[in-house]
Amino acid sequence: MISERIKKLREQKNTTQGDLAKAIGVTTSAVSAWEKGINEPRMGAVHKIAQYFNVTKSYLVNDEDLPIYDSQAIMIAETLIKYENQELAQLMDKISQMKQKEKDKIIKIIQTLVDED
Repeated sequence: MISERIKKLREQKNTTQGDLAKAIGVTTSAVSAWEKGINEPRMGAVHKIAQYFNVTKSYLVNDEDLPIYDSQAIMIAETLIKYENQELAQLMDKISQMKQKEKDKIIKIIQTLVDED
């Protein structure tokens, strides 16, 4: 549940609700309400929370087990979003959640395709 994830991440980072609120541009009472399960953050706030804690949005909202972003995948996905290629951005988000062995396979496949040109 997102309320538990936010609280757990905040406590692991030794951050107050006020610190998190200030960092993502919301009120302390909003963070408190999220952690109590009274309200849930909107997707824009979920994105900022994920960035703040360096975790995937899926980890926050879907209770997935792989919390850490792959920084290269984030950079590529943000570039793709900037150029409005949502399909590739979504694929990069999924790749960022894979285990390293799976990522290495995908990198080899992409390198092979790029080298063919």
